[in-house]
Amino acid sequence: MGCYGYTCIYAFEFGKPNQLFMPVNGDGKLCGVDDGFSDLTAYPKLYYVLRSTDATPRAICVDKCPEEITSTFDCHGTAAVPKSDCEHEFTASA
Repeated sequence: MGCYGYTCIYAFEFGKPNQLFMPVNGDGKLCGVDDGFSDLTAYPKLYYVLRSTDATPRAICVDKCPEEITSTFDCHGTAAVPKSDCEHEFTASA
């Protein structure tokens, strides 16, 4: 039990436990975090896109959660969902 306690304390002191609860987009990047490769600090929320041509949900980081299907939002985009697709209407669920 002592080793487990030490491991937990060490992890919280030197690790990044807040990142355990951050949403992850389809490219495996943390929404709302600047990892040095891509700055997603302006996109802290996760949104799932469902296209009529592709039934697989795609996770993207967005600036805010849309309240309705017609609400506008800005996204970062991923390899499967380019940023330009965020300018069009989606069939989506939050």
